[in-house]
Amino acid sequence: MVHDFNRIMCTYFNEASNIAQAAGLVYLSPDGFKAGQPLVDYYVENARIMVNALTSLSLTVHGGGESYATSLVLSASEVPSLKPSRDSNTFYIRKKTNVLLL
Repeated sequence: MVHDFNRIMCTYFNEASNIAQAAGLVYLSPDGFKAGQPLVDYYVENARIMVNALTSLSLTVHGGGESYATSLVLSASEVPSLKPSRDSNTFYIRKKTNVLLL
């Protein structure tokens, strides 16, 4: 019986909510797309700014052109001053690390 209940709950809640589905349909309409485009442009511009800043530091960067997701590849030799800290989000870098910037 527990297995049946779990299956019903997982099946029932395994999709986007009605509100999210309705919002997606509105966005896909011509007016919705026109209204949402400035927000997309804002994030793409931020990605362009990040790519320019990181490439000016001679770091390897992927993406950021037509996408707001940017991947930064760091190696220990590229960031010699990185030190671990308990008070921040700093981390050890061993060999190669990918950082996804959104």
